[in-house]
Amino acid sequence: MTVGNSSPKIGDAHGAPLQKHFIMATAGHVDHGKSALVKVLTGTDPDRLPEEKARQITIDLGFAELNLPGGIRVGLVDVPGHEDFVRNMIAGVGSIDLALFVVAADDGWMPQSEEHLQILKYLGVRHAIIALTKTDLAVTDIEVIRHRLRDTVFAQSPIIRTSVRTGQGLEDLKSAFAAEFATMQPPRDYGKPRLFIDRVFTLHGVGTVVTGTLTGGALRRAQKIVIQPGNRETRVRSIQSHNHELESAQPGMRTAINLPDVDVEEINRGNVITIADLGQPSTKLLAQVSLTQSLKSGSSVYLHHGTSRYAARILSLEKDGVAHVKLFSPLFAFLGDRFVLRDASERRTIGGGIVLDPDGDKHSKLPAATGDAGLCLRAAIASRGFVRKETLLRKSHFSADEIGAALLRLEKSHQVAICGELAADPDAWESLRTRAIRLIDAAHKRNPERPGLALNELRASLRGLSVDSFAALMTDLCADGFVRAGSAIARITHQASLPVALRPIEKKTRAALSEKPFDPTPRRAMGEDPQTRQVLRFLIEKGEIIEISEDVLLLSEHFAAMRATVVNFISKNGPATVSELRQTLHSSRRVMVPFLERLDRDGITRRVGEKRLLR
Repeated sequence: MTVGNSSPKIGDAHGAPLQKHFIMATAGHVDHGKSALVKVLTGTDPDRLPEEKARQITIDLGFAELNLPGGIRVGLVDVPGHEDFVRNMIAGVGSIDLALFVVAADDGWMPQSEEHLQILKYLGVRHAIIALTKTDLAVTDIEVIRHRLRDTVFAQSPIIRTSVRTGQGLEDLKSAFAAEFATMQPPRDYGKPRLFIDRVFTLHGVGTVVTGTLTGGALRRAQKIVIQPGNRETRVRSIQSHNHELESAQPGMRTAINLPDVDVEEINRGNVITIADLGQPSTKLLAQVSLTQSLKSGSSVYLHHGTSRYAARILSLEKDGVAHVKLFSPLFAFLGDRFVLRDASERRTIGGGIVLDPDGDKHSKLPAATGDAGLCLRAAIASRGFVRKETLLRKSHFSADEIGAALLRLEKSHQVAICGELAADPDAWESLRTRAIRLIDAAHKRNPERPGLALNELRASLRGLSVDSFAALMTDLCADGFVRAGSAIARITHQASLPVALRPIEKKTRAALSEKPFDPTPRRAMGEDPQTRQVLRFLIEKGEIIEISEDVLLLSEHFAAMRATVVNFISKNGPATVSELRQTLHSSRRVMVPFLERLDRDGITRRVGEKRLLR
C-alpha cells in the first residue's frame, strides 16, 4: 500500500526513522506550474488520474515525498488550481505546516491565487514559500507579488524565481524549504490522533486502505481505532508512510492504514480515523467567523473541515462574529479547529473561522483564546456548571497533562472547585450547596423526628442534577458538617426527636404494643391519622419498633426476646413447626408466619418442609 501517486502496492519495508516530519501543500491558480514543480523537486508526478494526464490539469489531490537536509522529511500535497475543484484544494491544505504558493510569471496574480490565499488564511496556515514559476517565459516584478501579500502573515515570506525548464531557482527553493522547516517545531503530539481521510482504495490480498495526514497523536500497528462519524470500531492492521512499513506513525506524516473487516464502501474521503473516548460527532457548533461578504442568520453555506465539506445553515450570527451553525451531517471537530465557508452555489469562498464549541451549545461561555487551556477550561466549566474532569476539553488540541496542569492552577487560584471527579464553577457550586443545605435544614424543622432528608427527595428538589454531580455534592457535604443516615442526609448535630405534641401518641403506641408483647395490636388498629403514622415512622427509623410486615409491628425488645426463645427452643428440641413455636410464645399465626420469615431472611433459621432449623 502507498500514500504516493503510483498504483497502490506494498512498499519497501526498510524505512528508517527520521527526526522531523512536516506536511507541505501547493497553492495557486490553475496552470501556474504547481504539479510540474512538485515533479521536478521530488521525481514523482503528482497527477495520477488518467483524466488528469489527458486534460493536463490537476483535478484531485496528488502526493509526493521530499527529503531535505537535517533529517527533515516532508509529505508534499499537490492541489488543483481550477475554480471547479476548490473543494478538493481545501481538502489538501487542512493540516499543513507550510504552503508552497505558486504564481506564474507570465500570468501574474489570478483569481484562484487570491482565493487560495484567503483559504490558507482561514485555515490558519502561517508559513509559506512563494515560487514565482515560468520565469523563462516572462519577467514579473517581485514587488507586485509582495504587494498582494501585504497585510497577511506571508508578507515577508521568501519569493523564489524558478523555472522547471532551465532549473533556475530549484536549489534555492529547496534551501528555502530547509531553512523554514529548521525554524519550525514538528507537529505536536498531544495524544489525540486524527487522520483525515483523503483516499480510500482496496488492494488484492490486503483489503481496504485509507490515507491521510496524521495530526494530534501517533497511531501504531494493531491499535484499536474508531472511524468517525459513525463510531465504527476496527484496528490498524499495518501502517505505511511513502511506501515504508512502520510500527507507528507520528503527527506530520502522510500515513496509509490497512483496515481489516472494513469494506471500501463503508468509508469515504472526509471520514476520520481516531481513537475511542474523544467524544462524538455533532451536528451543531459555535464558531468565531471572519467573512469577505455579508452573511445573514438563516443563510445556507458549505462548511469545509478536514478533508470533507458539510451542508450547513447559519442559525445565528452575532455582531462580534460568533456564529451558531447547524450541520446537516455529523462533524467530528475539536475546539480550535479551523474551517472554510463557501456559498451555497459553491462558486465563492465567503469566509472561514475557528471552532469555539464543537458541540454547539448556544449558551456556552466562549473562551477568550482557544490556545489557552486555562481560559478554555474556565469557559467550559462556567457554561455547564459541573463537569466530569475526564470529559473536560476532550475534543480539543490540549493534552491530558496540559488540561490537568491548567485545572490544578485554576483550583489553586479558586477559579474552579474540584469535588471528587467533578470540576465545578465556584459560584454555581456554592449556590448548589446553599440550596441543598436549606432543603436539609427545612426538612429538620418540618420533620424533627426524621433522621434526615431522603436523598431521592433532595435530588428531585434540586432538579436536573446528574448522578455524578449529586454524588459529588453528597461527598462535599459529608466532609463539612453533614452525615449520611441510611438513605437520608442530615446535619451531624441533628438528633431526631418527636415534637412535644406527639409524645402522648408515642406513649399510647408503646402501651398498645406491650399489652400482648408477642401478639401485639395490629398496625391498622392503632389508627391511620397522620400523627400516628408520624410516630410509627419515627420509632421504626430509630430501630425501637421492628416492622415485621405491613400489619405486624414489634417493640425491639420484644422482637429480641421472641428471637431468643425460638433459637433456644430449636436448640433443645430440634426442628419446629409454626404451630409449636406459636404455642411456646403464646402468639398467633398472624404474627408467627411473618416473624419466622423475617428470621429466615436474617439468616437465623431456614425452612425445610413445614419446619424451621437453625442455620
